[in-house]
Amino acid sequence: MTAAQAQIADFEMDLPPRVEGASAWYGSEMQSSTEWLFTLAPDEIAEIDAVARPLAQAEADIARITKADFPLPLLGPKLEAMFDDVLNGRGFALLRGLPVENWSTRQSAVAYYGIGAHF
Repeated sequence: MTAAQAQIADFEMDLPPRVEGASAWYGSEMQSSTEWLFTLAPDEIAEIDAVARPLAQAEADIARITKADFPLPLLGPKLEAMFDDVLNGRGFALLRGLPVENWSTRQSAVAYYGIGAHF
């Protein structure tokens, strides 16, 4: 083995393992894909609103909100699929459609935290 080959071999040994599967992607692939985008349907938004509004009005401690405090029987399965994709798939997802322009800052924060509790 030449000195150059030895140097290349040493360099290759220092590399992390090759990333494969769903978590191996390029930005250009994601840019042309919508698989990672999740847009809330009107009934899902209504479900979030129905849970977030009373918690916000009661000034619930946002940091103590749990999944049990924020039941989402309709949206929950979709969030579980998103969580699985984040954890075991591409590593990210984007949820769109919360009407924060119609909500107070507090209700928006409760909604975001409550959704996050499902992760």
